[in-house]
Amino acid sequence: MKRRISAVSKYALIAAAGFIMVYPFLWLLSSSLMTVREFVSVPPKLVPTVPQWGNYAAVLKRVPFFRYLLNSVIVATSISLLVAFTSALGGYVFAKMNFTGKKVLFRFILATMMFPNFLFLIPNFFLLTKIGWVDTYLALIMPFAVSGYGIFLLRQFIMNIPSELIESARMDGASQIRIFMQIVVPLSLPAMATLVLLTFVAQWNNFLWPMIVTS
Repeated sequence: MKRRISAVSKYALIAAAGFIMVYPFLWLLSSSLMTVREFVSVPPKLVPTVPQWGNYAAVLKRVPFFRYLLNSVIVATSISLLVAFTSALGGYVFAKMNFTGKKVLFRFILATMMFPNFLFLIPNFFLLTKIGWVDTYLALIMPFAVSGYGIFLLRQFIMNIPSELIESARMDGASQIRIFMQIVVPLSLPAMATLVLLTFVAQWNNFLWPMIVTS
C-alpha cells in the first residue's frame, strides 16, 4: 500500500511539473485564438469564447512570415555548415600537425571563448558598414563563420583518430586536402553533426545581431 501511494505521489509530481512546463505553450495557442477584448480582459480568460481562426490569416496578410522563416533557415543553415567546415579544418591542424607557435595560437583561440559576443557588436558593425555588407546575407553569416568552441571540440575529437591512418595515406601519396576530405572528415562526422545542431539552435535564436545589421 505504501509503495502504491509513493508511486502515485511521484506520478502526480511529474504530471504537475509537466503541466507547468506545457502551460505557457497552451496559453500561447489559446490567446492566439482570442479577440483583443478577451486577451486584455481582467481576470484573464483561459479559453476563447469563440476561436478566432481568422487571426492567423490576418497575421499572414500583414507580415511576410514565410519570407522571415526562409531567411532564418538560410542564415542558420549556412552558419552551421561553415562552422562545421572551418572547425574541422582548424581541429585537424591543431590535432595532427606540428608547427612553430601551435600551442600559443591554440591558447589564443581558446581565450576568444572568454569574451562575450556583445563585445564585438560595434566593431563588427563599423567594419561591415565600410565594406558595404550591411543589410545582406553576408553580414548575417560571415561574422559567425568561425567558432573557437567548434575548433576546440573538433580538435579534441580528431586527436583520437589514429595517426597511423594519416601516415599510411601520406605514404601512398595522398595530399593534405585528400587526407582531410577522405579520412578526417568522414571519421569526424559525429562531432561535426553535434556542432551543426548546437550552432543551428544558437543562430536560430539569435536576434540582436540580425536586428542591428538589417533594416
